[in-house]
Amino acid sequence: DIQRKEWMKNEDAKAAVGAEWKRLRDKRTWAEPETARDVVFLDQVIRQAKQSGKKIHLGRLFDICVLKGSELPIGHVNRKWKGRVVFGGNNVQDEFGLAATFPEAGSGASYGAASKLLDAVANLPGNIGQQSDAPAAYTQADIYEEDIENDEVETFIQLPEWQWTPVMRAAHEQTGRRPVCKLLRSLYGLLMRRSHDR
Repeated sequence: DIQRKEWMKNEDAKAAVGAEWKRLRDKRTWAEPETARDVVFLDQVIRQAKQSGKKIHLGRLFDICVLKGSELPIGHVNRKWKGRVVFGGNNVQDEFGLAATFPEAGSGASYGAASKLLDAVANLPGNIGQQSDAPAAYTQADIYEEDIENDEVETFIQLPEWQWTPVMRAAHEQTGRRPVCKLLRSLYGLLMRRSHDR
């Protein structure tokens, strides 16, 4: 992970981060407003949640940049900048500003045990093993989260101001209110969150 002030001076690094934002927008990872009437504000979703009694989660997105293969010489094919847009899973709040609670832990531990078991079986005589990865696996799944009463809990995100669309920026300038977007797909950093393919 490289400090923002460092990678912002590098055109290749900025392009990698910009490409990641574009990729997520193209996949419609969150719902961005197309017109001024579509803009949703932070205070608005909080007020509606409190009035309806329907729980929501509020979070933020931020971008990071890394140099993969940094130990390799400059110009090497495997040395490249990689941008990531991450959900700040360490700072998720509910409509009352309290730390959000989630109904279950992530699946990391069970996945690790299953992976080791498959490795062992693959090494037995007559068996073979194979592993694969899906490109952008996180964002292939729609967000799906239920609380203990099986009600869907919507997640709204604040984008960094430099990623606001012109419609969001104009709405903020006219009202002084912070725009938010509803998160539609799973995203890196969404720890302890359930997702499924539809």
